[in-house]
Amino acid sequence: MRARLLAGSLALTLAATLQAQAVDSLGTSVKKAPPRRTVITFNPFAALAEYFAGDVETKVSPTVSLGVGFSTTGIEDYNNYTALEAKVRYYPAEEALKGFSVAGTVGVATARTEAGRFETCGSFGCSPSASERATRGTIGTELSYQWLLGPTDRFVTVIGLGVKRFLGKEGEFDPINIPILPTARINIGFAF
Repeated sequence: MRARLLAGSLALTLAATLQAQAVDSLGTSVKKAPPRRTVITFNPFAALAEYFAGDVETKVSPTVSLGVGFSTTGIEDYNNYTALEAKVRYYPAEEALKGFSVAGTVGVATARTEAGRFETCGSFGCSPSASERATRGTIGTELSYQWLLGPTDRFVTVIGLGVKRFLGKEGEFDPINIPILPTARINIGFAF
């Protein structure tokens, strides 16, 4: 059910984006939008799965923007994962905040296991483990495409894919027990 809802929501977002581009390409008179310097976006689809992900990005030159990304979940099966990342994004078309971009990220992620999730065994038998928290640094990269839509370029839609590597040593019951995590971004928001 959630997969169908997510697929339907993604299709509607893509259709709205393509329709907005088609209207502009037909030559309708559109007022010149004021230059936008900052965008704030979040992932509405992830919120349906009890996961929050958002980004803030500010243009610093025609080709580069700096930003911060935050994601968190309170779902027990996902170990209460939280991440905070700094992002440097390069726009090769020299229209920062619009179009295709490549980003480098650096950040920190933390997660914890729930008490009793694993058993620890010793000379007196086995017992449920206590809750354990792991915090590790991250580096990553991301490819994305961002649209500023509407007559004033106020509405933002972003689609992106990337990968994140966790730094540091994994523990025996480390809740961050994978070296690499694929990432995806389907965000909407506003430009200022």
